[in-house]
Amino acid sequence: MSQVDQWIADMYPDPAKMPGVVSRYLESPPIRIGNGAVALDIADALHESPSFIDPASVFLTVEDPPQEYIIPEITPRGVLKISHGDPRTMKSLSAMEGVVAAGTGTPAFGLERFRPPRSFKCLYCSQEDAASRVRPRVNGLLKARGITTAPDTLNFAVYKGIDFDNPEWHDRFVESVLGNGFENVTIDPARGFTEHADAGPKEVIKLAKFFRRLTVHGITVHVVHHDTKPPSSGADARRRSHRASGGGWFSVSECPVSFEKIGERQSLVSPEDYKFSADPQPFTIEYHEDESGIWLVGENTTSADAATLAIDEAVLTHLSEHPGASGNGIIKSIRKNRDNVLQSLERLFKADKVDYLEGPRKSKLWSLRTGLKTSEDH
Repeated sequence: MSQVDQWIADMYPDPAKMPGVVSRYLESPPIRIGNGAVALDIADALHESPSFIDPASVFLTVEDPPQEYIIPEITPRGVLKISHGDPRTMKSLSAMEGVVAAGTGTPAFGLERFRPPRSFKCLYCSQEDAASRVRPRVNGLLKARGITTAPDTLNFAVYKGIDFDNPEWHDRFVESVLGNGFENVTIDPARGFTEHADAGPKEVIKLAKFFRRLTVHGITVHVVHHDTKPPSSGADARRRSHRASGGGWFSVSECPVSFEKIGERQSLVSPEDYKFSADPQPFTIEYHEDESGIWLVGENTTSADAATLAIDEAVLTHLSEHPGASGNGIIKSIRKNRDNVLQSLERLFKADKVDYLEGPRKSKLWSLRTGLKTSEDH
């Protein structure tokens, strides 16, 4: 029996008279997790401890277990992860893919590097897409894996009125997650659960503190969110991880992941600025669906290739909407670095994807090659 358990037995020999905080501790004791967080002893929770300070002889002798991953590289345990991007970049579908992969122990995005070490108990919460839209997607992802029986590890809370701005929901949500033993919780999207998702750091930090009530127990909280619009003038020099809407999301998230559309049914996924590890290698995902299921097919790429794919798609999308645009017009509109845009136009010209006519003062007026389709056409 541990010292804490012995202290509880001595203080409360009659379990019926035991305070709620003690009984909750016994039912779901805090655990130590790989990122260094250490849960408080029950004595601290009851304010019986004479000090909140650990001497070095105690603090430094704790042996932390190695960091465990739900999905290797991209989803550690006990962290706050945020997937962000513009609308229609497959953020939500990718979040479902991650939940299905974690719940079934199968590779995410069909990539062996993303094979979970085991099955994890997952909760997917959505207040954007109705249940009638979520069900066929999840069934399609399972069907593509050859799974026809609903796994007990997958759980859903779709349009259940969850409100993170209501303190009563804080306690109810935390108790439900701990009580059911969930290890991976997805919130899709943040705006569906709180009106403060796009607010400044003061409000975002309050949300993060609420989520820490789960991460301190080794539970991963995965939040799906949107990007802010780029600056109204000049090149957009922000790092991908700084584009999430609302001040503070970058600072509170250990694992920011950016989504950018690069094709008709393709997106670029860039894990960037990870807090406890080197940034995972970026990859692309492509949507496929037929009678045998739904697939998000992943393909590894490099950081350099990722930057090229993103700017080429931005140029092609602009030209699909504004044929005959000048180079300067494209640069001002998509707010990318001048040299990068000109290099993209040259690259796309050599690939027979764009063409130009001579304009005034020897300028080049760019358009898509006849018959070329972009992601915006679908």
